[in-house]
Amino acid sequence: MKNFTLILILTAAMHMAQAQTEILKIDVDTSSAESQFGPNRRHFVHTFMSLGLHTQIPVSGNYNFPRSTYSAFGVLYKLRLSNYFSTGVTLSFENSSIRLAKDRPVTFPDSIRHNKETLQQFALSGSYYLRINMEKRGNSIGKYFDLGVGGLLQTAASYQYEDPLQGKEVREVKIRHYGMLRPSNWYLYTALGVNNFALIARYRMQSFFVDNSGFPEAPPIMIGFSWGFF
Repeated sequence: MKNFTLILILTAAMHMAQAQTEILKIDVDTSSAESQFGPNRRHFVHTFMSLGLHTQIPVSGNYNFPRSTYSAFGVLYKLRLSNYFSTGVTLSFENSSIRLAKDRPVTFPDSIRHNKETLQQFALSGSYYLRINMEKRGNSIGKYFDLGVGGLLQTAASYQYEDPLQGKEVREVKIRHYGMLRPSNWYLYTALGVNNFALIARYRMQSFFVDNSGFPEAPPIMIGFSWGFF
């Protein structure tokens, strides 16, 4: 009876030792396979959407500030250099819609005043940025400050206007391939963000129009926000 009890105890001890060995193996394997991709890993990629308004200081009487809008959708890549510094690039497709003021003192693009006039530019935009991370954190973006430089290449441009007719009828005219807008440009930008939300500002470094257009300068400043999808 004593021998049977001893054999039973030894068998149970062997099973317990074997189970413990398997658990230790699993822990070692999982801890050594940490991903290099993530919000606070070495590499991170995500899409984003931006919305904003074009303006200038002081505000010009030639353009309608609240209705001169900006929108963009693109992809961002971030490379972590250290706990406090990152860098990266963005690529986006953007749309700038500049609304002319109805009571502007200068009549352009022609001598006829219309009820509603809009200059619209679609462009492919790319930028390079340096990011300063403001706090230590886990695998999340946290608080950050961006400084960057970028350029755009126009893909389409138009000038459109609208006039009321009799009753509720409205006449809309759209001139495509509008040649008065500069086909390429470059800009400086900055962002102040927390996780996937950021306040953004951008300053266009060249004229919105071609050099010989003679038009009053369009608002060079864009202010808005950006939302990252991750």
